[in-house]
Amino acid sequence: MQGTVFLLLIFAVYWIKTRSIEAAVLDLWLPAYLFIPSYYGIRLPHLPGLNFGYAAIIPIAVVLLMRYGKDWKFTRSDLWLALFIGGATLTEVLHSDPSTAGLVLFDNVFQLVMPYIVGKLLLEREGMRERFVR
Repeated sequence: MQGTVFLLLIFAVYWIKTRSIEAAVLDLWLPAYLFIPSYYGIRLPHLPGLNFGYAAIIPIAVVLLMRYGKDWKFTRSDLWLALFIGGATLTEVLHSDPSTAGLVLFDNVFQLVMPYIVGKLLLEREGMRERFVR
């Protein structure tokens, strides 16, 4: 039952190949992120947990970086995001064990960086804000 998380990952890859990245974001990631609770997922030993929202955004963020990564313009918000993730990881290293800090780092990458990539590279494009809001 927990393996259905990987089904959404495969659907996202299929949606990107047959339709578009925009369709994968609007049809798969957004409903999974908003409507499926984050505690439904799979937890493999010694790896960070993978829920439905994370599984849908992984191929989307990777393809966005491959296709539109050259259009990335470094801004202050990029710096703030990096400082926040670095601070959260450093806090876990200092007050807990390094393995927990690694899990926090990967969880922040899934929770913060990948949606930020989608927002910056895709939702700022012409006409996508209106489609995303609807």
